[in-house]
Amino acid sequence: MVCGLVLLLLTVVLLVREIRDKPPAHDAPPVAEQRVGMTGGEFTPMSATDSVTTFRATVTSVGTGIERLEGRDGPLTPDGQFVVVHLTVKNTTRSPTTVGVGGFDLVDTDGGVAAPHSEATRGAMALNDLPVGGDLELGQTRSYINVYEVASSARPAEIVMEDADLFGGSTIDITG
Repeated sequence: MVCGLVLLLLTVVLLVREIRDKPPAHDAPPVAEQRVGMTGGEFTPMSATDSVTTFRATVTSVGTGIERLEGRDGPLTPDGQFVVVHLTVKNTTRSPTTVGVGGFDLVDTDGGVAAPHSEATRGAMALNDLPVGGDLELGQTRSYINVYEVASSARPAEIVMEDADLFGGSTIDITG
């Protein structure tokens, strides 16, 4: 009986310590704030989620028709349009995992595939004080903004997430 109580008390202490020591989640700024540095476009709020073995990603909004984005060295203008995808990523493994913006490709309704535009993505992340990559601790959530350069007529269909652990992937439907 005493051993059972000691084990119960130890479990409670460890759980409280884990909850207290967890790094705070980095919440996404509201979409209005995330539009800083962007000209044109229309944003569609959404909550589209899918998981791979190392993390769960949720697309929170998609912006299409972006005509200009502020970059580090001045404005960036796409050949076509920028598509801006706001997402959150949560580590669902039992250990730290590395997540970056490069693991999320955009597929349009015509089957075209675009990787994140590196300069535009870094600029959007910097304007919103968001980290571009790095380790996520167990249960930690981080916000990202990915910017894709696509044809003017392209319409976003899905985000393809690659899972480095299994070399497979998963998709998030963002047709809205």
